Amino acid sequence: MKNFILFLFVIIGCQDLKYMDDKFSLSSALAGSYEYPIFLQKKLCLDLNKRPGLCSLHHRKNQTFQIEVDPRPYSYTFAIKCSKGILEKRVDISKRKRLSMEISPDTFKDLNGFTCIGEIFPHNRETVSARFNFLVRLVKGDYIFREDPHKYSDGESLLAVGRHSLYTTVDTKTYRKKTIIPFNYDTKVYTESYNMRFNQYGY
Repeated sequence: MKNFILFLFVIIGCQDLKYMDDKFSLSSALAGSYEYPIFLQKKLCLDLNKRPGLCSLHHRKNQTFQIEVDPRPYSYTFAIKCSKGILEKRVDISKRKRLSMEISPDTFKDLNGFTCIGEIFPHNRETVSARFNFLVRLVKGDYIFREDPHKYSDGESLLAVGRHSLYTTVDTKTYRKKTIIPFNYDTKVYTESYNMRFNQYGY
């Protein structure tokens, strides 16, 4: 009975959480904070604090680079400018339409990397905008990235970190040639191969 009353209190309390405008705050763009959710290669661009809009990534030189924005319930102007003349565009996007752009590998095949910065101006709000910023490091097309660690197939609490794991660092302690480790929900691990290729889990 006590738990039921607590449950009702939580439900009723949640219903009191009413929407409020945050017009008292600076917009993210005016504050110099890059926060607009943009997808690169089908993955949301996130910084180390898991906030959207600011990130870096490795990309093979022989692959098309994809930029996307989810459909929004409003129309907006999308502006983007990339270094080294790779891309510069300003387009209006209708509400409920997905934005999708591609950069051909021929555009960056002779480069080591590039950066892009962009800004989104919603048409249903005045003097408000949001920005994104990302860095792309270009690697050779035949480079093989390390496999992602994954739960071991026997169903036990084991993590397979890869057959090329020369050094496996688990919560700051390092092991040699350890390819399968015990793990739980808060395990943090990264591994290093002989050729200094790396992977990680839990960070």
